[in-house]
Amino acid sequence: MQTMRLLDVVRDPSLIPFVYDYCDQWCRYCRATPRCLFYRTRDEGRAGDPRDPLTVERFEAMLEEGTRFAEAIADVTGSAVAQLDYDLAAPERSPGPPAIGDPLEVLGRTYMMRANRFLVRSGLDISRDPYFDDATPEKIVAWHHMLIASKIFRALVAADRARHGADLQADALGTAKLVLVSIDRTLAALGEMGRRHRDPDLGALTATLTALRAGVEARFPGARAFVRVGLDGAATC
Repeated sequence: MQTMRLLDVVRDPSLIPFVYDYCDQWCRYCRATPRCLFYRTRDEGRAGDPRDPLTVERFEAMLEEGTRFAEAIADVTGSAVAQLDYDLAAPERSPGPPAIGDPLEVLGRTYMMRANRFLVRSGLDISRDPYFDDATPEKIVAWHHMLIASKIFRALVAADRARHGADLQADALGTAKLVLVSIDRTLAALGEMGRRHRDPDLGALTATLTALRAGVEARFPGARAFVRVGLDGAATC
């Protein structure tokens, strides 16, 4: 990504500032994409349109594009949030303890693995999800199961860095808010799936997520009240 291109786009007054920081990254269902800096500056030649079907190759290209975007934002703004994005994008820079091994991180990872086993058994493939199809309960569970785990980790890292002086307390709350919204959507989806057919795995996933939600709310008590500009309540575009 060229810095000059980024600077050209960022001057657009219609952009919602930093809306991409706390979204669920499901661009194909997002109304904010025309006003999102990340979406507007994506490398179409490499990552394609995020609303297109998701192949492994395109997923890898999207990750690489996200890393370049975070690096460019960090270079231009000096933002601690963008620097954290960049650090989390590569294993050699990704933080370890105390976030790794934290009870919330472990529970989030446990949920992700259980949900993944359930999805594999169900045969669901969201990579073939057309843009205009409804976000069915199965798709919601599939999309959010890794996001929940990864964003719990991010919230824990942000909170730890904030305790050591980094300007990341608001980021920790915003990320925790995203986790809670994702959990709420997933629990509703699991409930709808459970009403259609009985499956003991659905109950186990629901119990794990319910415990995870309680843990996130206890650890980040201000998260529910955090307003994600362009995404929450009256601020929604």
